[in-house]
Amino acid sequence: IAVLEPNDDPGHATPLGGDGTRQGFFAPKGDIDYFVIRADKPSLLRVELFRTSPDCTFTSLAVRE
Repeated sequence: IAVLEPNDDPGHATPLGGDGTRQGFFAPKGDIDYFVIRADKPSLLRVELFRTSPDCTFTSLAVRE
């Protein structure tokens, strides 16, 4: 499932469910995207980031409660 813009601030965070994957792009350079996950019980979150070109860099990933 594709991630839709705008999700460049916490007020427009893309909701993620626990039953699938999301695909998106960090573009243009410096793009910051926000996502929100709600869980009814303690859960395991797995995040994978992939470079699509040698120019692509990830500087940080923040997870907040």
